[in-house]
Amino acid sequence: MASKKDSLIENVQHLSRRMLVSLAAIFFIIWIVIGVFVLFIIFQGLRSGAFSGLGSQSPASGQEVQAPTETELPGIGKVNIECVQGALSPESIQKLLENNDVKVLTAEEKQKFDACIVKN
Repeated sequence: MASKKDSLIENVQHLSRRMLVSLAAIFFIIWIVIGVFVLFIIFQGLRSGAFSGLGSQSPASGQEVQAPTETELPGIGKVNIECVQGALSPESIQKLLENNDVKVLTAEEKQKFDACIVKN
């Protein structure tokens, strides 16, 4: 009887080892497929240039982006931005942008602002 019991235990242990190896193989195969898929996605992104901006510190075009020096104000004309910022206070600039008219400025502010107008 002990021999049948030992034989049964050995069979169960052998079967559990085989099942454990099979489950481990399935686990690794699934993760290998997932890894290959992720590598494929990364490779496609590299080919299309999706990661080109990650390593560079300048814009992708290779040119520096510059702020405009002049702008068009409705009802007033083209003005130099730096000149206007130096001539008027932020509150006066805000009033000027809200009303689109130089009538909201004081006489002194109008005189300083007139020097900043590039083209009417």
